Amino acid sequence: MRLGDYLDTRVVELVVHGTDLAACLRTPIHLPTDAVAATVAILGRAAVLTGQGERLLRLATGRDGSTFSVVL
Repeated sequence: MRLGDYLDTRVVELVVHGTDLAACLRTPIHLPTDAVAATVAILGRAAVLTGQGERLLRLATGRDGSTFSVVL
């Protein structure tokens, strides 16, 4: 694994577990937008590589019965 790829996985871990910890403590978290954008991009690529890309698209756009949508 290349160093850059490894570091990307550490960013994902920090963002995901940071939000977990903040939720447990019921405290707001202020993540750098670059870290959030990188995490979303990496998770999107992972979804595509595991055959879940279309499902993620439907979830992110509120088309699977979810009230969540990134499309306004």
